[in-house]
Amino acid sequence: MAKRGLKEERETIIRFDETDEPVIIYTFNADLKRRLKDFASKYPDLCRKTVEDKEYGGMTYELEKSRLQIRFTAPYSKERRKTAEESVRKNRTSIGKDK
Repeated sequence: MAKRGLKEERETIIRFDETDEPVIIYTFNADLKRRLKDFASKYPDLCRKTVEDKEYGGMTYELEKSRLQIRFTAPYSKERRKTAEESVRKNRTSIGKDK
């Protein structure tokens, strides 16, 4: 079983530079490791695992630069939040009626 470091030590590092070299992703995040593993198994020519730290649980992947996307999402406006809350309430009520 892998050792677990402090939460502050279990980090994700994405190395993206201006060269033609692939992106290097080093992570301890379980969800990201799973997503990278799934992507690598589907597209081995675009993504591959290069290092697995079995002692601490980190993994390193190389990813084709064109496959990485970073997206920022704006916070919901008050109106949008209210609409979303109403939709959730409506769906919860309709789900409860199906039983």
